[in-house]
Amino acid sequence: MLSCLETKYMTHLIRRKTDAILIGAETAVTDNPSLNGIKLPSIKLMVARFPIDGLDGEWVAAEPHEQPRPVILDPHCRAHLPKLLHLVSQNKAKSPWILCREGIEKSDERHIPLKLHRGKFSWADILSNLSVRGIKSVMVEGGARVIGDVLSERLADVIIITVAPVFLGHDGVGISAHLQEPDWLHDVRYLSVGNDIVTAGRVRKDQ
Repeated sequence: MLSCLETKYMTHLIRRKTDAILIGAETAVTDNPSLNGIKLPSIKLMVARFPIDGLDGEWVAAEPHEQPRPVILDPHCRAHLPKLLHLVSQNKAKSPWILCREGIEKSDERHIPLKLHRGKFSWADILSNLSVRGIKSVMVEGGARVIGDVLSERLADVIIITVAPVFLGHDGVGISAHLQEPDWLHDVRYLSVGNDIVTAGRVRKDQ
């Protein structure tokens, strides 16, 4: 983990204000995320935690009403999510919604069947299905293919980028945090948060 504790805390504050957190199947299979969590170093991708004894101490799950709804884009139902489902059983996370392709028979309410268009879900179908279920804000966290689709189709309203100013290596060499403003963002702000630089901006919809 390269990001400092302060930016991790910022991320969790945002997650607690978001209706849903969305990831793709590859991230779900590779990381086996709990999309929630108890301790900071446990897994790569979690949501809605807060520290109870300083940022470098223990982190605990937020209350269920502050947890975003986990949403997994998983056409072939490859992700089993044991960590997340364990937390659901302990009332420490909301039950996930798994978007799968039509024709896969599932008897539980977690699976939402959608049509595939050229092997992919339509973002119009994804967002409309979430909307009718009361979701008004979605935080997209990964993976690269999902984020790429969201950016290429200009679906995001706000982009938040965190840069940890070190190269990987034995000693970690510092780098400049000066970033060029992308032409597809406007109302851009740069913040120093701990050791990191956070860039936040709104996506232009007219390009």
